[in-house]
Amino acid sequence: MQLNFTGLHYEVDGKVWTKSVGTQDIFRLDLKTNTWEKFHPADQLPTVKNAGIYQVMSDSKNNLWMAEFTDGHLGKIDAKTKAVTWYEIPTPKARARRMEIDAQDRILVTEYRGNKVALFDPKTEKFTEYNLPDGTYPYRANFDKNGEIWASTMSTDRVVRVNPKTGETVQYLMPSDTNMRTVAIDNTTTPVTFWVGSNHDHRIVRVEPLD
Repeated sequence: MQLNFTGLHYEVDGKVWTKSVGTQDIFRLDLKTNTWEKFHPADQLPTVKNAGIYQVMSDSKNNLWMAEFTDGHLGKIDAKTKAVTWYEIPTPKARARRMEIDAQDRILVTEYRGNKVALFDPKTEKFTEYNLPDGTYPYRANFDKNGEIWASTMSTDRVVRVNPKTGETVQYLMPSDTNMRTVAIDNTTTPVTFWVGSNHDHRIVRVEPLD
């Protein structure tokens, strides 16, 4: 069994969430009692055939959030009630991939097939989508200290920066065939610096914008 751990907040209630990659089961471990709970949230998506959960991540209250890749949903398992809720991403067949959760517990998720990044506010249960250039296929995205979104891409060898206020996008061409995955934003520099791993030629690339 291959397990996936991302975004742990066991300090809240002493419990750790994880996902089985092969079975799409979700597990929760109570660190104090060493007991396990098992969930299969895809059962609550009967209209999606072979629903696949790409990533799981917990928020500040240790609720679990799930990115569903087969079709395009964002899911939640409530830490206290264990209730499963799925939210359909506005763009059909968007294929949700990687997530980041900010200090306000808003979820930023990439729409791999939709060529967009979506921000979900759990307080209003509303999505705000940001368009990326066609053919981008974003893998992971995050905000910088200025509120702009940076996204790694898998098909264009370009890092994309989005201004959420205007919708304007800027693309930065990589020095070689890259197929980007994991990213990091250094907010200590001025302007901010974007780091990304090259999946094809064993390099780490640093992007230093001029503005």
